[in-house]
Amino acid sequence: MADYADDAVLMTMDGANVGKEAIGAYFINGASMLPNFRITSSQAQTVGDVVLMSWTADSDVATIPHGLDTFVIRDDKIVAQTVWNTIAPK
Repeated sequence: MADYADDAVLMTMDGANVGKEAIGAYFINGASMLPNFRITSSQAQTVGDVVLMSWTADSDVATIPHGLDTFVIRDDKIVAQTVWNTIAPK
C-alpha cells in the first residue's frame, strides 16, 4: 500500500474504494477469492502521469484472460486507479 496516496481512489465495476484502508481491503478480498494470484503477461503505455496496463493472470481457481488497469500517478504515488477484468473458472 506504500505506492498509494492516503486519499487514493480505486474504481471497479462494483464501486469505488477511497483511501488506503478501503483499497487494501479490496485487494485482501481479491486475494482470498483467487489464491496464489499471479500476473502472467502485461503491457503498459504511459503519457504524463497516466498509465494504461493490459494484463492476464492465473490463480489456483481461475484464469483472467483479460485485465485492464489505468493509473494516475502524482508525486510518485497512485492517486487514482481503475480495474476491469474477466474471470474464467478453471
